[in-house]
Amino acid sequence: IELQEQDSSLVSSAPKIYHETCEINFDADVQTVFDFIRGLSPYPGAWTQVGDLECKIIRAKMLTIEHNHTPGHWVSDNKNYIHIACRDGYIRIAELKLQGKRQMSVRDFLNGTDLRKWQTEIQLSIVSDAP
Repeated sequence: IELQEQDSSLVSSAPKIYHETCEINFDADVQTVFDFIRGLSPYPGAWTQVGDLECKIIRAKMLTIEHNHTPGHWVSDNKNYIHIACRDGYIRIAELKLQGKRQMSVRDFLNGTDLRKWQTEIQLSIVSDAP
């Protein structure tokens, strides 16, 4: 390892993170959304709106596959997985925290929640097999 002196003229500070800037924009490529979630996890946490509640996505995976859904469209079997469409793939949620609830895995969340109750507030497709 060769140590180098930092050039003080190139130093810059990171921008302050506000709650509003942590909202996920699913109208981006899946890599950008995935990196955004990882960069803000666990605190302050990247979030999206689910009905009138805020849902923080704590852990996720990315699936780079073609689809016909609009960005932000939710796809789930209502038992094991939730995928949210991005421009060029899906974010597969692994762990989340719904406002007023504890942090939990998607499977635990779906055991106690029927996504169909939000069908009018979010774009949602309930399917039997994973994309």
